[in-house]
Amino acid sequence: MLKNDLIVKTFLCGFLHIERQKIGYWHHFMLYSHAA
Repeated sequence: MLKNDLIVKTFLCGFLHIERQKIGYWHHFMLYSHAA
């Protein structure tokens, strides 16, 4: 049970990290295209 909880938390942290990176990349892309 505890081990399962750790796996879920690790997965969620990784997922949120990837989502944040995607949002950051998209934001950068939008700024770049407006500047161009």
